[in-house]
Amino acid sequence: LNNCDVNALCADIPGSFTCACIDGWIGDGTSCHTLAPTTSPSTSPTPAPTRMPTNSPTNSPTLSPTASPTSSPSTSSPSRSPTSSPTPDVDECKLRTDNCHADATCANLADGYKCTCKDGFEDASDESSGILCNDIDECATETHDCTEGYSCVNNKGSFECDNIDECAESELNNCDVNALCADIPGSFTCACIDGWIGDGTSCHTLAPTTSPSTSPTPAPTRMPTNSPTNSPTLSPTASPTSSPSTSSPSRSPTSSPTPDVDECKLRTDNCHADATCANLADGYKCTCKDGFEDASDESSGILCNDIDECATETHDCTEGYSCVNNKGSFECDNIDECAESELNNCDVN
Repeated sequence: LNNCDVNALCADIPGSFTCACIDGWIGDGTSCHTLAPTTSPSTSPTPAPTRMPTNSPTNSPTLSPTASPTSSPSTSSPSRSPTSSPTPDVDECKLRTDNCHADATCANLADGYKCTCKDGFEDASDESSGILCNDIDECATETHDCTEGYSCVNNKGSFECDNIDECAESELNNCDVNALCADIPGSFTCACIDGWIGDGTSCHTLAPTTSPSTSPTPAPTRMPTNSPTNSPTLSPTASPTSSPSTSSPSRSPTSSPTPDVDECKLRTDNCHADATCANLADGYKCTCKDGFEDASDESSGILCNDIDECATETHDCTEGYSCVNNKGSFECDNIDECAESELNNCDVN
């Protein structure tokens, strides 16, 4: 996946990588070579045959008394002899030649390196060497800090507290059947629907009231006009003090229109968890959310399956990124070519 020289470091960057020659080597990273030793301008290209460095004492010819005074003195100076430079430190962490676990950090040392498991992982290797790190399940070990109304969800190296939707299931709340349940972070609220009163956990209808001008007991000789049969007629001697309002058919109790029942708010619909519910005058409609396909009969929205954009190749990830499918969506993850040696051609040095 890369063309770095064997004597170069490969560094991953989003969507690509870079190459850089290691210490003691020069080049553009794709081609590296050592620095050739250079000689001082005052040094003869070919040393005088009568002079040798002092680190070769045996079989060394001595200086002739008649040696030419024009011989370059620098060619026989032992201080000009090539000296070995100190061996540079090899950073196994940068070169990725360490054996630290993928969930451990690598620290370079003068005489090697050290592996340490990251937070959220426990060292399961011999002598805590950091070559085997296991995830700590804070939910199972109850070392999380999720409060009431939240559930613990373990992740690799961490955990999260998810809000519990008490309104999603009737057994999780105590709202009245004639109340609306509203989920809030860590809890829920109940409110009676229109036409009903109460605290939401107990709702009842309003009792019908009578007009102050209406007698509590209607006159026996008057009946509403919607009861035409067997109705007694008014007596000519009827008392003039009888309240005329008691015989007015317009004052008879009338039935109020039945209020619309919003199944979506009441959570009495049968829409899939990955579908949206829309209230209608004569019922409701379920529609699968984006990223899901309707697998129910007549596309009724009661069964929604996730669309795997990676498998169907409907994603838009570019070169240098890999597609990772999520529920209802996908993401493009950068490929770290330096994480595995087979993904790059960098030299071990």
